[in-house]
Amino acid sequence: MSILNAVFQWMLLLIGLYVVVAAAVWIASAVRFALSRERADSDAFYDIPDADLPPITVLLPAYAEERTIGAALDALREVDYPDLEVIAIDDGSPDRTVDVILEHLPRNPRLRLLRKEVNEGKAMAMNDAIAISRGEVIVVIDADAQIAPGALRAIAAHFVRIPRMGGVTGNPRPINLGSWLAEMQVVEFAAQVSLMRRAQVAWGRILTMSGVVSAFRRSVLADVGLFDPSMATEDIELTWRIQRRFYDVRYEPRAVVGMSVPTTLRGLIRQRLRWGRGLVQVLLRHGAILGHWRNRRHWPVMIEAIISLVWWHLLVVLIVLGFALAAIDIGGYEDVTPFPWGWVAAVLTIAMVQLTAGLLIDRRYDPTATDGLWPMPWYPIGYWFIVGCTTLAVTIPTLLKPGSGTHVTWKVDRSRE
Repeated sequence: MSILNAVFQWMLLLIGLYVVVAAAVWIASAVRFALSRERADSDAFYDIPDADLPPITVLLPAYAEERTIGAALDALREVDYPDLEVIAIDDGSPDRTVDVILEHLPRNPRLRLLRKEVNEGKAMAMNDAIAISRGEVIVVIDADAQIAPGALRAIAAHFVRIPRMGGVTGNPRPINLGSWLAEMQVVEFAAQVSLMRRAQVAWGRILTMSGVVSAFRRSVLADVGLFDPSMATEDIELTWRIQRRFYDVRYEPRAVVGMSVPTTLRGLIRQRLRWGRGLVQVLLRHGAILGHWRNRRHWPVMIEAIISLVWWHLLVVLIVLGFALAAIDIGGYEDVTPFPWGWVAAVLTIAMVQLTAGLLIDRRYDPTATDGLWPMPWYPIGYWFIVGCTTLAVTIPTLLKPGSGTHVTWKVDRSRE
């Protein structure tokens, strides 16, 4: 066997083993989380008298959200929580966003408006609102999200029960269904995002508190600093800062929030390019974690994130090398194929097991979750590949030009049109 053929076989082994082993670890860790923290007898954890619940301020940052913010405000009006303040922030929207907020003010005495004349970005909008808020716990919800009535009680329980709780992230569920891309994201958020967050909590650290719904203790924000307006994904970066100060961060599956997801390929690609760029920025900024033993609980999350980025690039090299070797009409390459079907079958099998496990676990909070079983086979074949291509497109350019330090502002999001 030639040297190139040997390289191909070793790369194939490493790439295939990563998927199988990583998925097995995620599944086992998520099941452990579900069995230990999501049992029926865990309800006592959330049974807290109203008098003992901390005041909460919900921030609703918005830019050009006239079509969605009304539903978000309606959902917040129905929230069951005793001491609640809602601050809607219009960050210089060019449409009727502020008019929609003004229409809702008389309907909800807990609602306040912070109107900004200039678009300074989501991070600055939230920082400005925190300065005028009064809650002991700050909850951030996207302006196109609809929070469940009991979500804040589930979130608040962590801050009451655990003194060093720094942040809690909820369980986002796509609601604007009807397209193939939207159905794929139902599978993604239940069987990929939620499952991996359960696994990461079991490891001791999580990659990110989702910007769709996240909660922070005010004193922790004062300790670590507010949102960084120079980061493409300010939610990931703040999550890492909080955990580097040794505060706990948790995932709360009961805190269900309906979210609007991209329904066009262009919108999905734009979103994932931003997510990928933000992740690389965070890894660069917090890379020193790997050099400090005291940050060892963060190592699994960081190492897995790095390996996943490297994996996509090695996969491309593997495919190109496979085609090249298969095309060489000389001895030694007869058994080479760019699509080794044994490994393809193994990867698809473990992917189906992972996706099924995630959908079944999340069914407790969303009875329709298992409706995502029918499009599930398309997830690793088509959707996963699309998302992976955005990772490839953004990783090396961001490494060469991180862009951290540049103020990030809003752009009109037409991904849900």
